[in-house]
Amino acid sequence: AQPVAPLLPAEPASLPAGQLLFAGSLAWDDIGGKALDGGAPALTAFHRIGGARRFAAVCSGPSAVHFVAITPEGAVFAWGRNKDGQLGLGHTDAVGHPTPVPALTTEGGARAVTAACGKAHTLFVTQGGALLACGSHAAGQLGIGGSTKANAVVSTPRAVQWPSSAAPPARVACGADFSIATDREGRVFSWGHPAH
Repeated sequence: AQPVAPLLPAEPASLPAGQLLFAGSLAWDDIGGKALDGGAPALTAFHRIGGARRFAAVCSGPSAVHFVAITPEGAVFAWGRNKDGQLGLGHTDAVGHPTPVPALTTEGGARAVTAACGKAHTLFVTQGGALLACGSHAAGQLGIGGSTKANAVVSTPRAVQWPSSAAPPARVACGADFSIATDREGRVFSWGHPAH
């Protein structure tokens, strides 16, 4: 795990719009377990993270222990638990601060308009109308096709097999082990664990 980047206490009223504030446990691998490591760092007040960078959107989920933030230009930053590659960084190490997702940040990379976080997977909709996914594919929640065993962990965003008859994707949501998306015409599509 990477060390936590220096954090500065922040007074929300004194920050310009778009600053990212965070509070809570930083024990990414322990959250959701039976007990937290008593020595793990926790922020009991809001702290500014991400430096002076501004963000237009932030997402996580009720079963997720990872986070995605999108800048107004569409660059994506991710941090948190990453044991299944759900941050899209090309590895499975936990990350303690907003880190650029190369496939969605670098010059010439896709730019995101929205994202959603499941328990161990992430979906991204790009400005160009593509739908990308990374993380656990154990229940088929990435929508990338193929064997869930052969593609159990996908640590860089890959294209979801979007129906050719559908309009481009517009919005996404994730449950623990399933995914839902709407196309630009309002049709709803879902995939992943059928029990949820």
